[in-house]
Amino acid sequence: MRQILQSLLFLSAVIFGLSCHSRAAWAGNTFYIDYSNGSDSNSGAGKTSAFQHAPGMQGCASKCAAVQPKAGDSYILRGGVTWPNAALGWNWQWAGSSAQPMYIGVDQTWFAGSSWARPVLNGGGKIVAGNNDFINLQGSPSYVTIDNIEFTGLYWTGSPAYGSAIYIEANGSTNIAVTNSYFHGWSHTTANTTDAGRGIQGDTGSPYNAGSYVANCVFDGTDTDGVSFGAIYMWPDVHTSVFRNMANGIVGRLTLVHDNLVEYISNSFDPGTHSNGVENTGSGGLWMYNNVLDNISAAVSVLNSITPGGSDYYYNNLMFATVAIPLTLDTDLGGTQNSTEYIYNNTFQGSGVVVRFEDRGNGPVGSGVVQNNHFISDSKPVCYNDSALGCVTVTNPTHSNNITMTNATAQKQSYLSSNYYSPTKPKDPTVGSGLDFSSLCQSQLAAMCDATTLGVTETPSHTAQSPARMPNARPNGTPPWNVGAYEFEGNLNAPGGLTAMAGGENHGH
Repeated sequence: MRQILQSLLFLSAVIFGLSCHSRAAWAGNTFYIDYSNGSDSNSGAGKTSAFQHAPGMQGCASKCAAVQPKAGDSYILRGGVTWPNAALGWNWQWAGSSAQPMYIGVDQTWFAGSSWARPVLNGGGKIVAGNNDFINLQGSPSYVTIDNIEFTGLYWTGSPAYGSAIYIEANGSTNIAVTNSYFHGWSHTTANTTDAGRGIQGDTGSPYNAGSYVANCVFDGTDTDGVSFGAIYMWPDVHTSVFRNMANGIVGRLTLVHDNLVEYISNSFDPGTHSNGVENTGSGGLWMYNNVLDNISAAVSVLNSITPGGSDYYYNNLMFATVAIPLTLDTDLGGTQNSTEYIYNNTFQGSGVVVRFEDRGNGPVGSGVVQNNHFISDSKPVCYNDSALGCVTVTNPTHSNNITMTNATAQKQSYLSSNYYSPTKPKDPTVGSGLDFSSLCQSQLAAMCDATTLGVTETPSHTAQSPARMPNARPNGTPPWNVGAYEFEGNLNAPGGLTAMAGGENHGH
């Protein structure tokens, strides 16, 4: 297990490292694109000789059309410039390599106007050419980074086929990075229309977009109806990003979900759409940690299909203000008798059951390890071994050292919604009451012992910032660990970063 997690974390770190390098790391040619002032008859080699279109865009002609992109190339869109519906969909069919990825993004010293702003791909609330995808990675290219672009104006009507009405379509691709980008402003008809809009869509078949990730992005439906759209579908690694005001947050075959803020997820306008904050459809092992999920009025905050013979880990998560069950572990795949679910050091708040091992007739679950969690609930907080309530048998349950209190008790003891249910005093019940998991931190769950992080911050310009860091790392033996998602040592400040704050990450492009 340790080797599997280390491999996943190493792969994520390698890919993330590639996106964080300066553009000098890309050894190929650099082309500049400026829709407002460029011309496809230019060379594209400099800021004053920019193309109007990038290769693959609608309308790319002349010298633009003659370019044959190759591994290591960079395609720089001028900041503050908009590419309208006529330039979309953008069909990208060229691949990079692990040593020389391709970069589609920005140089923050090159922009129109008085200050930096992202380049914008704007569909204008109309269907775009081709398959109604803003960027379509055709031919399954790999090792491509898409960075610092604003996507808006997606529109759909009727019942689009799979892979239609998408901001970024990457069916079959691997090692695709989408970073620092802002997705918003989608719309649709309502009569006889399905909820088909998506932000980033991967592949439902092998290799499931292996090595791909989303980082430091914002998906915000504040300027939409708020009850449509799914931000992520079939993408293995999603971290340090914000998801709000939509019908589905993060859905697919997931392996890593960490340091995200997922909030205001509602049931879709389309009754045929199953809405969740996070849904894992089965991936062979999920690590989900340091996330904040709040104000989820959709079906479930987190729904995980337990993988036969696999193990899933949930730790340092905060889930609160949800209408339904915050965490549901689903046996719909069958063969789960050899599976293990580890639930450590989370804070869950709700009116009823907050963790449910759901029986779909394919159980039992092999093992369920539930320890060091803070449950704020007015009824039975964890449900398993209860057929009357539809909760599956867990053959080897370990349920210990959790703290359960009613919502009224939590309020009296100063675990307040205004303070995100964190402890505020040294003698609060969750402080110093936890089991010491230092040995786990030195093995497969190293992130458990880092300074606890919950959610991300966001600038007014919709840039996701690094996670909001809690005051202290988990202690190694002494003082004792806390129960729940928060670690308290001395004075504790209220956790910040759960809403729009300040800061932004620049990958140096």
